Amino acid sequence: MKNKIIIALSVLLIAFMIFAGCKTIEDAVKESVEDSVKDAVTEEVSESVLKNFKIGQIPVGAPNYGQPDFTSKQGPLYFIWRDNNGWHIRIKSNQNNHVFNGKITTTEKISNFNKVGIPTLASIDKGNKEIKFTIPFKGKNTIGFDFKAGNGDVRFQTLSIDGNPIVMDKIVISRAMWSPLKVPFTLKPNGAPSF
Repeated sequence: MKNKIIIALSVLLIAFMIFAGCKTIEDAVKESVEDSVKDAVTEEVSESVLKNFKIGQIPVGAPNYGQPDFTSKQGPLYFIWRDNNGWHIRIKSNQNNHVFNGKITTTEKISNFNKVGIPTLASIDKGNKEIKFTIPFKGKNTIGFDFKAGNGDVRFQTLSIDGNPIVMDKIVISRAMWSPLKVPFTLKPNGAPSF
């Protein structure tokens, strides 16, 4: 019985070595250790990078994931993030009235669209793969909308405040609080953005 177990384990080890492309047991152990160290370093870098972002610095890991801190910046501005419930767009104004305009397109069909605190004067047109909006807003709280787009990309074709081209630090993305290099930009569910 003992010999059968040893033979079975040897066969499994050989199969693992072949699958991993290793020539020796030492190679297999070394590769396994290198992968573990790489994963640990990536996780540590992700956590440290998430603390201090500047425009255009994109976080390692899931750059679009997690709600930003709404209190950390003064409006007017846009907050954008993704989580298990889909994509979220919020706008924050200030004591002055501002008009937020934008056009968002997706590679997959938009579903579960939901307005959050949007005033009746706002205009939001949702198509199968496109959202256009004009939202006049004044106040300290945040309002916006949520939607799902499957595993598709979300492209922010235009974003403006009061009809003016937007200053990039007026767009805050994810809990990492990073800003894009320019508009338009594309966010992916689990990958780096493109500009």
